[in-house]
Amino acid sequence: MDPTPAGFVNDALSRLVRTEIQSANRALIRTLVTAAYAGDGVASDFVGAPRKTLTLFAKATPTQLNTIYRLGFPVWDVEVSTADLAKELQGEGTISRARHALPQHAISQLVRAEIQATNKALIKALVAAATDGDTLLRAITGVSREMLDLLAGARQSQLVPLIGTCRPLWAFRFAAPDLAQALLDGEIGTTAVTHRFLAGLGGGN
Repeated sequence: MDPTPAGFVNDALSRLVRTEIQSANRALIRTLVTAAYAGDGVASDFVGAPRKTLTLFAKATPTQLNTIYRLGFPVWDVEVSTADLAKELQGEGTISRARHALPQHAISQLVRAEIQATNKALIKALVAAATDGDTLLRAITGVSREMLDLLAGARQSQLVPLIGTCRPLWAFRFAAPDLAQALLDGEIGTTAVTHRFLAGLGGGN
């Protein structure tokens, strides 16, 4: 599988964004594997992936995982609206303070730490995309221009509470077991994935 979708500009800034997307992908997969080893249904519900999918990643070979880590497109969707993000950055929101449907103490500290690491990597990828002039590269993140502009103008102090929340700010795009298996087996080509992403760009976040 070609790790870079067609249309990406091969300049230094675009390569930086792809690197941040890859870092967020890696962090998310680490979260799934950690949740798999947590050994209960609560962690599975918390990260939004079926136990079967978590088991697939826990049993994946290094080669399968490395194939995903090399992908230049996100394996995640952002689970935050532009309106909620605007309120959060102004100190008026509840994203970083909202309780998940499941109590955070119900999952292990290690799973919570991995969720926070993924949140941080996700925000870094979006901030990098916000500063890039490549329209397709910005669009491939699957969020609105307004959201990227908010992140581009945010101070680090405004992002800290958001990054530190234990609530996942993302959803795994391939959470269904059949899609997860296809991704691990390298059967999902970048063209098909890119078309799937672009098809949903009309609404945005």
